[in-house]
Amino acid sequence: MFRSRNVPQTRNRAFILFAAVLTGTLTAQEKLTYSIDHPIVNLPVDNELPTQRVRLEVEGTTLSEFDIQMGSTEPDFWVPYDLSGHQGKTLEIFFEKTLQQEHAKPYLSQEIQNADTVYSESLRPQLHFTSKRGWLNDPNGLVYQDGTYHLYYQHNPYGWNWGNMHWGHAVSKDLIHWEELPIALSPPTYGDMAYSGAAVIDKKNTSGFGSPDNPPLVIAYTSTGRGECIAYSLDGGITFQQYEGNPVIEHQGRDPKIFWYEQGQHWVMVLYDETLKQTSDGYDHHDRALQIYTSSDLKSWQYQSKVSEFFECPELFELAVDNDPNHKLWVIYGGNGQYRLGAFDGKTFTPQTERQLFFKGKFHASQTYNNTPDGRRIQVAWGRGIASPGMPFNQLMLFPCELRLVTTPDGIRMLPRPIEEIELLHGKKHTWTNQVLKTGIPLDTGVQARELHIKAEFELLGDFDFGLVINGYELKYNALDYYLQNAYLRPIDNKITLEVIVDRTSIEIFGNDGRAYIVDHHISDTENLHVKAFSRSPDWSNDSQNLLRKLEIYEMNSIWK
Repeated sequence: MFRSRNVPQTRNRAFILFAAVLTGTLTAQEKLTYSIDHPIVNLPVDNELPTQRVRLEVEGTTLSEFDIQMGSTEPDFWVPYDLSGHQGKTLEIFFEKTLQQEHAKPYLSQEIQNADTVYSESLRPQLHFTSKRGWLNDPNGLVYQDGTYHLYYQHNPYGWNWGNMHWGHAVSKDLIHWEELPIALSPPTYGDMAYSGAAVIDKKNTSGFGSPDNPPLVIAYTSTGRGECIAYSLDGGITFQQYEGNPVIEHQGRDPKIFWYEQGQHWVMVLYDETLKQTSDGYDHHDRALQIYTSSDLKSWQYQSKVSEFFECPELFELAVDNDPNHKLWVIYGGNGQYRLGAFDGKTFTPQTERQLFFKGKFHASQTYNNTPDGRRIQVAWGRGIASPGMPFNQLMLFPCELRLVTTPDGIRMLPRPIEEIELLHGKKHTWTNQVLKTGIPLDTGVQARELHIKAEFELLGDFDFGLVINGYELKYNALDYYLQNAYLRPIDNKITLEVIVDRTSIEIFGNDGRAYIVDHHISDTENLHVKAFSRSPDWSNDSQNLLRKLEIYEMNSIWK
């Protein structure tokens, strides 16, 4: 086990100021007592209030201690806590601040508040995963086991904003339709949050946690109070046992990604480190890098090397170039989507290209699936900043994408495209071919839907702008400067192809099969639902003309049905 200075872990998100593990005992101003005769206690949340510390106890044993915005007469929404297994016992809820008589109080019930409206709220995404209640961010522990894709994720079960980091959990058979399960990983004590990490199937039982007949699902994650920890599950990823030797690594960083390196017959962990150093002029700075460790048993880890200039949520995997099994490269990248291609010998990554960025917009902290049954490299990312105002949930996961290495005129690039399973959601189809588009005469498709999958192919007939207007969102290609929105995109054979996933609060755009990938936050205008194709002269002084060779629009079914 590698150990360095024992320091608190930090999460350096742009919207977070979290610098130390919170400690101390709750000084309760009030206590409410309940006889547990129902499996759910619903807790009121008001987004306008400051947080207060609350503790749930069952007959003297702490179940959870967390921060919550509670103490109003009209809460914005309610969040559930599962009391299954505690029937017939006594629940005590301790509050940091006194609740007035008129304030909404927690109450027990058979189901969560407004259970009948979950997944049908007005701004609930219908093509992207969201949690039933509360905040989510980084996808964690993406792994496939026995017919099931697991999606764990950073989750605040107790509020609309970031905080109280748990591992939420959802499962799917097809990467499209998701079922949310109970919390998989909770902070062991107040303030010791469960930050991001990864999961593997220990098929050879190298850890000794399982057996050859029941190999363990093992996760590595950052405990903000301890360091890098591992835990294991023997019931298909539902519940986890902590390794008694935790933490396995202590350092100044977070976000371990683990995988099996077949050639060396050992495990690899890549994690983000931001060691604080002092320069010669006396100023402190963070030495940010991705560190690489190896292990034979997932418990004892040895430091091997580092790769500088990357930030958070690392990934390291191998891909074939142009689907050629005899030409493969390794990809290393961080949470901000920057990547480099190179070679990896199981201990050291040797870069062979400069850093590239494969997206524009609201994308962060992506992770790819381990152990996929067909060998595809499937990525899920957090749609950072894509909110649903006024809803009891916040943020979403972007649509799963397959990653490929493709040779382009600019060199080998990593390109994303929506997984082929998107077709499972296709509903009514609309098609147009060979439509000449002129200034002031758009093609109005007449399609009116909030959830769409659009495929379009344009042929350039001049240096004129063209594109689509989708539910109030203008998607424009500048044919003079070769820009799709703010992303450079060179035509291929004088053509531009667009693939667009439209949901109630988001737009995902893939230009020329992923050579440009753009994620945007857009709330569809329900009073002005339409899809139009247009062409125009940039200065409106001349008539423009472009050819819409093909347009396919699919009205989409919901992932929740």
